[in-house]
Amino acid sequence: ADLKGKKVSVGAPGSGTEFMTNLILEGSLDIPYSSFNVFRLSFNENANALKDNSIAVGVWCVAPPTSSIMDLATTHAISIIPFTKAEIDKVTAKYPFYAGYTLPANVYKGQDQPVYTASVWNTFICNADLDEDLVYKLTKAVFENQDYLMKIHHFAKYTTPENAIKYSAIPLHPGAIKYIREQGITIPDRLIAK
Repeated sequence: ADLKGKKVSVGAPGSGTEFMTNLILEGSLDIPYSSFNVFRLSFNENANALKDNSIAVGVWCVAPPTSSIMDLATTHAISIIPFTKAEIDKVTAKYPFYAGYTLPANVYKGQDQPVYTASVWNTFICNADLDEDLVYKLTKAVFENQDYLMKIHHFAKYTTPENAIKYSAIPLHPGAIKYIREQGITIPDRLIAK
């Protein structure tokens, strides 16, 4: 999308959305913040600013569906800006903790086509010297309670040891490695701390 000269909310100050927007636009796609008018708004502020036309674009980094977009889409026509595969390839080549994701059609009112976009995986991060047994128990609790987590948000269906291995960009703690190996999954060398 051509953002030049437009009013764009890149996310609330210091938020994960602002961080992601910066890495994708400036860090990967060579779209400098200086080329558009930067606003730093929360999700609800994004929705309100789009409703009253005080911004042209708002960025959300959330698992769909999210209430602020759902609310916006019930009263205003929305357009979710897709990424090309080449753009996502540039992003993931530089920042492997991002991935492409196809938002299915009809997640939001008026969004009748799938939309290819950037995504990021939630990650548990701990000190390398945290007790191995504790990390093992935490890892086990997360992966063996997927049904409970799905009651909180349906995207927990992606919370699997296989996805942890596929999408982790940093080495795993020995406690996590122990649990995942018990599931019969091979840990790639890139995920074993040296």
